[in-house]
Amino acid sequence: MNGDGKGNVKVQELIYLSERLPEKFAEAIAKALAEIELGVKEVSWARIIDIELSTARDTPQLYDDFPEMPNCVIYLPDSTGTASIYFDSPGGHEFPMGTTFKKIRRTFRRLYVKNSAQSGSMMYLLLAKGDAVVESYTMTPADIQAQYRPVIASTTTPLSASQEYTSSWYDCANYGKVTILSAADVAGTLKVQQSTDGSNADFESSWSTSSVTIGGTTKYVVSAIVELSARYVRVIYTNSTSDQTWFRLTAMAKVI
Repeated sequence: MNGDGKGNVKVQELIYLSERLPEKFAEAIAKALAEIELGVKEVSWARIIDIELSTARDTPQLYDDFPEMPNCVIYLPDSTGTASIYFDSPGGHEFPMGTTFKKIRRTFRRLYVKNSAQSGSMMYLLLAKGDAVVESYTMTPADIQAQYRPVIASTTTPLSASQEYTSSWYDCANYGKVTILSAADVAGTLKVQQSTDGSNADFESSWSTSSVTIGGTTKYVVSAIVELSARYVRVIYTNSTSDQTWFRLTAMAKVI
């Protein structure tokens, strides 16, 4: 071809571009597919890896070689640091990981990591063969204290004739009521006392036992619920004029 050679240069450029075009398309498609769902739902295996980020990796460093060849990587939101990962080659495409949940689909064997020094920080990745998912749940708040019922008085020691059981004062400042159940083989009297200072009884509730037959056994029972007006509570049980052969008493505080 005659001329100054510029025509040859243009032809060569066109030839080069035409040769590179399929490769360019392949790179673009691979990058796009890496960050979208592919519809694979079966998970062959999955495991979490934790990457310590206290020491800087100024250039991509090989983290591990995975013969299972994962094809799903998930950045877990429990992570406390950020980093970039590379698949199979430290000179490949960079995938920044951090601050938000992220999922990448791409088959690989080697994982490279690059990060700044982040004292005490960790990056957690879920690697899987298949389309792994991480589910999140919104928990309905539960008042644990409302479900907690501390035992404020308890005994199984039989009382002799006219003997009295007296519990210690219990601080019920965070509770609204007390439930009591007592049972014995002879009659008795149950009292619940309330106090504003934990030393002097300022209010008292009292019940006599009732005779009931359960499973062919006669028992003398009290089951009561006391609404609390004072901060401190104690339980007193006075036996009848006959010795007990068995005795059970439990009192518990409740928020509501």
